[in-house]
Parts: sequence; structure tokens; C-alpha cells
Amino acid sequence: MLYVSHQLQTVQSLCSSAMLLDRGTLTYSGTVEGTLAAYRDSFESFALAQRDADQRPGTGALRLSSVSMEDEFLKSGEDISVRFSAPSAEHLVGSYFVSAHINNDQGVIVAQCDSRLLGAWFDPNSP
Repeated sequence: MLYVSHQLQTVQSLCSSAMLLDRGTLTYSGTVEGTLAAYRDSFESFALAQRDADQRPGTGALRLSSVSMEDEFLKSGEDISVRFSAPSAEHLVGSYFVSAHINNDQGVIVAQCDSRLLGAWFDPNSP
């Protein structure tokens, strides 16, 4: 039986072996513990790649100058408040939106945010 999930605890309790896919490519196959270790290691390599602007999604015409949270560690059910700052960019034409994924300490996406859902578009000429 093939079981597909991002719920690590469920995978550990139900599976005897596991595979890790990255954008449709098999990157690891073996024991559950080995696969989970490879999954966690992928967060570190992803974070390193994100430091290189050429590896990030988007055109790079506008990059956030800072992202911060009041508290990095939150309990389930607590509100999450994230502050984004971007420099003014007079060379850009038109408005832009902000989209973000919030991951828990296991790397599982717990929230997806997109300013377009609130009708929030931003002017590149304003900081």
C-alpha cells in the first residue's frame, strides 16, 4: 500500500519503509527514519539555497529587506504576526503582492498567506 503524507508522526506509526520526493523526483528511498532524516536535511539545503537570490522564485526585481516575528516559537492556536519590509523601487511598474509559507519545526507548512486574498497589493514606490 502506498501512503502519501506530510504528517511525520503518521508516517512513523504506519509505515515500514518510505520514499522522499522533491518536486516529483525521487531523492531518497529506504527506512522511515532514514527518509525522515533526509527530509529534515532538505530544509537546511533549502535554507542555504534561499540565501542565493538566483535560487529564489520570482524575478528578483524587488526583494524583502526584512522579515520578522515577535516570537519565533508559538503554541498551536496562537495568532501568527509576521512583519515584511521592502525598500522602495521606483524602477518597477505596477503593484506587487506578498505570499508566504509558515513552517513548523518539522518543516511542515502550517499556514499559507497571500495578500491577494485580501485584495492587498503594494506600491513599489512606497517603503
